[in-house]
Amino acid sequence: MNFQKVLDSLHSTSNKYAFNVIEFTLRKDVFIGFDSENRACVFIKSLDKKSFPSIKTDKLLIEFSGEYQLYIAPEKIKKELFHSIRCQSNDSEDNRIFTTIIESILSDSLIHIRLLRYSTR
Repeated sequence: MNFQKVLDSLHSTSNKYAFNVIEFTLRKDVFIGFDSENRACVFIKSLDKKSFPSIKTDKLLIEFSGEYQLYIAPEKIKKELFHSIRCQSNDSEDNRIFTTIIESILSDSLIHIRLLRYSTR
């Protein structure tokens, strides 16, 4: 799955919501998209209400077990607890790097999940 193509398709939808996302088709409860300022973001459903301190830099914000309301294209709103990884830069190159890193992490984790499934059979 090419994240950039997915994100490009979201640009055509409304950004009147705080978070405009689409579910990552290869991973249940993982959403990718943009915030209201068109910065890339990823949300992963949290199974625990336990909160940890946020991590913030000039270009990245990671929050754990926060309550978010996501607009899931085309017409669904989901309000639940999610871990979020959000790009804090409006620079297109920073957003491209962010999406490339997230895509690599999720793709790599999918490979490990598949290997674990086959090794336990």
